[in-house]
Amino acid sequence: MKSLILCDPYQAKVNSKKYFDVLSLFIPGLSNTTEKLFKELDEVIISSYNYHYAIIKKTNNYDYLDRLVNNGKRLIYYHRLIKDYEKLHFELTLSENHIDGYNHFLKEFPNSVYKNEIIHKRRMQYFNVNKLTSQQISIDSIIARNPCYIPFLLMRNDTNGNYVQMEDVINQSMSDPKYKYRYIVADLNTYDKNGNCRGIKESYATLDELPEFAHLKDFALKTGTFVRSFKNISEPDLIKLAKNPRLKQPILLDTSTIDTLLAEIDCLNNYLTEVDTFRKEPMNKAGVNFMWSTNYCVGQTMCFCELNEDTVKMITRFITASRGEVNHFAFTGDGLKNYFYAPFNYIHSRYWDTDRRHSDYDKLRDKELGGGSKGIFLYKTHIELSDFMGFYPDKHYPIACRGNGIHELTEAPMFGSLMGTPSSIGCLRLFGYQAKWARWWTPMYARLYIYLEEDRYIQVTKRKKSDYGKILSAGKYFLKK
Repeated sequence: MKSLILCDPYQAKVNSKKYFDVLSLFIPGLSNTTEKLFKELDEVIISSYNYHYAIIKKTNNYDYLDRLVNNGKRLIYYHRLIKDYEKLHFELTLSENHIDGYNHFLKEFPNSVYKNEIIHKRRMQYFNVNKLTSQQISIDSIIARNPCYIPFLLMRNDTNGNYVQMEDVINQSMSDPKYKYRYIVADLNTYDKNGNCRGIKESYATLDELPEFAHLKDFALKTGTFVRSFKNISEPDLIKLAKNPRLKQPILLDTSTIDTLLAEIDCLNNYLTEVDTFRKEPMNKAGVNFMWSTNYCVGQTMCFCELNEDTVKMITRFITASRGEVNHFAFTGDGLKNYFYAPFNYIHSRYWDTDRRHSDYDKLRDKELGGGSKGIFLYKTHIELSDFMGFYPDKHYPIACRGNGIHELTEAPMFGSLMGTPSSIGCLRLFGYQAKWARWWTPMYARLYIYLEEDRYIQVTKRKKSDYGKILSAGKYFLKK
């Protein structure tokens, strides 16, 4: 028995108990003695395990835990340790609350029962500036990958000094979850932190990424088709497709599912006709645009974002142009502040354009998104600002301009060359398709965050003439990318 304990205490206990159970059949009273003996042994095992468990919890020491496991079966509580190994690692990871720790856990236990909770905890770290800073994680690198994090990591509320919180971006006027978590981020800086003109690379949303077509996407996957292929499809054709003998198994469609799919098909028809018709290829624009013997700095973008539980998704990124760099800043009691644009705004109106007929479905779409007008917004009574979406500053910014909006570029074509550069009268300009997409996607009262810094909001590059060749060469490379 002694040799067995040295080899595997747990197994020795099991084997010894079987041995004494047999002996107790022939020796009266032995069963009471062995029961007491093994009860004491259990207490020793539990006591020893609890002692080391307490050390692990107190020190948050992964190495100590791994050393105990690596000691193998010589530990009297080894089997219990192995049983709780994943749980212990999980508790240590939560206690440490560190992105690297979460990544390590997911690598070590890819199929863990705690996987979803670990992913959730890791994602929440990216909304906490202090956590990221303490872990020496570059906020700039996060913003470069996804500008939709700008409000949470770079924009403080002047009334309380806090960064934007997740609940702040929620559109409380909307009840439909498809629309209430949508918001817009206008990043109007043209310089990066190193003093270089940033350039722009647009990205468009695919049909599969829009929640308006979620059920069509699922149906398309099952039938081996594409969302776009459902344009103008009828109910009989939909049912026929579901019963296609080539499918591995027929798709059962009840009345409710058919109604949902037909509603999404109506929405798809509207989108393809009213928006996608105007689509052009995404624009890549170099950091410096030479025009009128002047080198304009390019880098202004507008991102359309969705908050998705514990993460943020950038749906699209468009090139934009804001007010020319004149009279943006003033000294106030709190120091230098941007007073033309408020950082926190909301959409308060949605107008139409003369390129399209405002159909009955467009009326239904406007109602679904909280309101909209078939009217045309005119500047100085005669200049059409197509697909104008007016925005107001938050009430805490009473001196910020209240007459601005997001709209299609409508001036002379040469001004299209200045897109991406501070060059408008005051509104945020978009190209045609981009403006129509924005108007179709954006619900009433969606939050609009405008981010700019005084030393990075540059219209004309300040680089020396000798540097222009290098910049333009980099721009040509960027265009190829």
